[in-house]
This record gives sequence, C-alpha cells and structure tokens, in this order.
Amino acid sequence: PMQPLDVLIFTVILRSCALGSPYTGSFNHAKSVDERYPRTVLKNDRLRVNVYLPDHRHGYYRSCRFDWSSMVGPVELDGKVQMLVDWRTPHDPLNPEHGIGFAFEFGMPGAVDPAGYDQSVHFLKLGVGICRKESLTMPYNFSFPYPVVDPGKWTVNQSGETELKFSHRIHFQGWAYSYEKKLSLRDNELHIAHSLENTGEKPLYSWAYSHNLFQIKNRTVGPGYSFRLPFQIGANDFANNCVGNPAQVLLPDCSQPASSPVNNFTFSRKLVETDVLYCDFTAALTAQQGALHGASSHRFSVSDKNYGGMSKEGTEKVESYHFYATDSVLAVEPFMRIAIQPGHRQMWHHKIKFHQN
Repeated sequence: PMQPLDVLIFTVILRSCALGSPYTGSFNHAKSVDERYPRTVLKNDRLRVNVYLPDHRHGYYRSCRFDWSSMVGPVELDGKVQMLVDWRTPHDPLNPEHGIGFAFEFGMPGAVDPAGYDQSVHFLKLGVGICRKESLTMPYNFSFPYPVVDPGKWTVNQSGETELKFSHRIHFQGWAYSYEKKLSLRDNELHIAHSLENTGEKPLYSWAYSHNLFQIKNRTVGPGYSFRLPFQIGANDFANNCVGNPAQVLLPDCSQPASSPVNNFTFSRKLVETDVLYCDFTAALTAQQGALHGASSHRFSVSDKNYGGMSKEGTEKVESYHFYATDSVLAVEPFMRIAIQPGHRQMWHHKIKFHQN
C-alpha cells in the first residue's frame, strides 16, 4: 500500500548511461509487486492509477517504439475492478512490443519514417529519444528492438495525489521539440492533456495513436467483452481489411453480404493463444465522416459486462481506426496526424471514463 505523501516525495536525478542526458523529476513513489521499475500512483476516492516512469536504466519500458510517459496501468476502480493490466508476461523492458495501458506511439499507419531515419544510423523517435539502427540501408520496422542511445531530458512532477506532469525535450540534427503531458483524476475519469511544440529548425511529421490495451485482471477476452465504435462496420470492411477472420468470432455476424452494418460488437467464444485478430477500419471511418455531423470521431468504449470497462474521447481529428485482439487484450486504436512547423505546437486532450458493470 502507498505510504503518506509527505514521506515519499523525493527528487531523482538520473544520468543516461549512453550520451549523458539528464533525467530529473519529483514524484510520489509507489511500491509494486515488481520493484525493479520506478513508478507512481495517482488516486482519489474512486480511482487508483499506476504510472510507470521514464528511466533509461531501470524503467518499465526502455525500447524505441512507445512514448515512455504512456505506460499507465493497472487502473483500479472503487477498490474492486482492475483493468489495463500487464498482458504480455514475463515482461521484457527492452522488447518494443511490451507496453501497458495506453502505450501511445508516434508512428503508423502511413509510411512516415521517424525523423532522420533515412539519413544516418541514428534517428529521432518522438516520445522516446535518439535510437540507433544496424545499418544505413536497414528499412524501418516498428517492432525491431533499436537501442535507445540518448533519451533526452525527461522531467516528472507530481502535484498531490491526483495530478502528474511529464516533460520531454531533445534536439537532433535540426529536429527538436518540447513535449508536455499532464495526467489528472476527476472522480472516475482520467484526463490526459498533450502539447507538442516544435522547437527545432525542421518540420515534425508523424502519425500518432494510443493502443488502449484493455483487459480485466484474470479475464480471457471472449463472451462478455465488447467494444463500440462511433461509426458502423459492414461485411466489406471485414472482408477486405482484416486478418485472423474476426468476422467469425464477433457478434453480430457481419460476414454475410446481406448483413446490416453495426457499431457495437461482442465475442462469440473465448479467444485462444493462437488467435490474433486485426482490422483496419479506415475506409469505413472515411466514408461515414459526414454522418458524424461534426462530432469527434475519437470516441469509443470497451467493456467486460461482468466487471467493468472504459470509454474514451479525444479532441483531435481522427483519420484512421484499427482494432486488435488476442486472448489477453482488446484494443481499439484511433489515429491522428502530427504536422508541426518550427515555432508551432499541436495540442490534444483525452478523457477516459472508467465504470463498473
């Protein structure tokens, strides 16, 4: 359990073992079952939210894919329901796939390589730092474990028990940015405010999205799990843009040409270890943008009817939607574009509301 705040406030200064970039921060340290990884806890009367902290030597996530400040989970609601738990075990902090919770990434689905990737063996991954590839001609692969040689400067500050701020600054061959993020709790809601400022000489271009890796503790994805999208999916969307035959697992059955498009799905059976379901629903989103009548397309929900779930809303314009599921996780992934000229910034806000069923 967490000790009193006034006892556990401290400041850490950690120097990168690679290029000597300092990491500084003030935060509320929380014990966990695995104390190898520094983390903190945000909490109020309803929520207890674990947040792993950026740390180049000892952090929970030290690879070159996900934003280091997006490792959020588990989340406990009303002392009963625990969600956004570890879904890949044993955990490997250097494996690019081993994120938790929101696992935000600057990248995909378009063919926009990280800044500088085609110019040298070093490149800049937003939210991570400077990474190194094996050769100049090596094609970019988001799942390759590129070493992080300079994580830049991370600053972490916690205000009381309900607010946490991250700051990340770095510069590399004319690219530079200041990335600010604030997490705050309001009743059963987690709010995440992002601000990315281009402080360099070159434009910043990327896609960006959260993985939203939803799972209820000790519950296999299957009957009872559901997800809802802000637009409808029909037979053609499953036929042309999916792998793993999700139409054979999801209800209602939209695999038949005569079936009516829907936006709310459940699972007909438990997923097994060999199940990997994936869909790109960008075409359906694009076709129905006008029908949203100006409402944000970044809104969806995921749930286990026997325990609880979460709904999420975002302020940014969404241009792509992906769906992913295995026996251990259900993920709905809305994508946005990052395009920031020098001296400008891009801001967006996410509201995640957790509920019991």
